[in-house]
Amino acid sequence: MTSKIIGFTGKKQAGKGYLSNLLISEIGPAKRVSFAGPLYEYVTLVVAEDWYTLMKRLERDFQLLDVPMTKLPKAITALSRLRRDYRATQLESGKHRWLLQQVGTEVFRNTVFRDYWLELAWLSCTGDWNIIDDVRFENEARICDTVIMVLGGLEGDTHDSENQKIRAGVTIDNRDKDPEKANQAIKHLVEQLSCN
Repeated sequence: MTSKIIGFTGKKQAGKGYLSNLLISEIGPAKRVSFAGPLYEYVTLVVAEDWYTLMKRLERDFQLLDVPMTKLPKAITALSRLRRDYRATQLESGKHRWLLQQVGTEVFRNTVFRDYWLELAWLSCTGDWNIIDDVRFENEARICDTVIMVLGGLEGDTHDSENQKIRAGVTIDNRDKDPEKANQAIKHLVEQLSCN
């Protein structure tokens, strides 16, 4: 079998993770891959102000992705500034999500390397089935063999990562969060995938 990458996209709280779990339970062993996995690790280190560990991790990832080391000081400076801004307002609701968006999009995607998270995820896609439940940008969708748009979720987030128009080959309407409909949709998806 050739390795397959299946991506889920949609608004926050649309049910992408839930549906990807259903898919994994239907197809059997699959590797869960996340564009945001390394981002969460970076942000944890920024919030803890563990600059030594973060620097080592960035050096490793920059080398892995062939990102010029000359971009490292600019990234560290931006992360330090974001940490200061975050500390000043961390009691406000939603600020952790804000920090994730700033680090993920503004620092790494827009400043360091547009495909930074994509390349790290691509290197992790080593299973027969690779399931990604956080496709947010068109370049991320391009590495997927199949992209599933999940309808539903919360409106009103104006960040770029929540407002992309991603072309999907399959749409699952999860607005009513009905488990039976979700199960039926995943069974139908598995039939489609096995035909490809």
